[in-house]
Amino acid sequence: MASKIRVGILGPQKPQGAFLPPFYGPGYIYTIFMPRQRILPIREKDIQAAILQWLELHKYFCYRQNTGAFQNAQGNFYRFGHPGAPDIIVVANGRYIGIEVKAPHGQLSKVQEHFKDNLILAGGHYIVARQLEDVIDYFLQSKEK
Repeated sequence: MASKIRVGILGPQKPQGAFLPPFYGPGYIYTIFMPRQRILPIREKDIQAAILQWLELHKYFCYRQNTGAFQNAQGNFYRFGHPGAPDIIVVANGRYIGIEVKAPHGQLSKVQEHFKDNLILAGGHYIVARQLEDVIDYFLQSKEK
């Protein structure tokens, strides 16, 4: 399905993917049809990758904290990582900072809330990042202090 776009007299640059009449140009009023583009939701792994790149670019000591479980071919079940641990660990200026990456509408689980509370009680810092800007804002604010 296509969406209709009404273009004014001055005529903008041709939108990418648009079907235009042969008389396209300034001075005409016309309607163009654009193919509707599917908007994909932002994935946590994409946000996480952007955060890790930014941290490494700014020379922060950081790493990705994997947590999970698997079963091997013999049927043995193994767990790794600490339940509720944040996705990214950063140590900056002697501060332990846990960054939990969530999609725009994602929520912390009870185990993650418990880990967050314990980390803060121990003197650590915890960020729930829904976008790269959440992390940038935290580090800019902490430089001001």
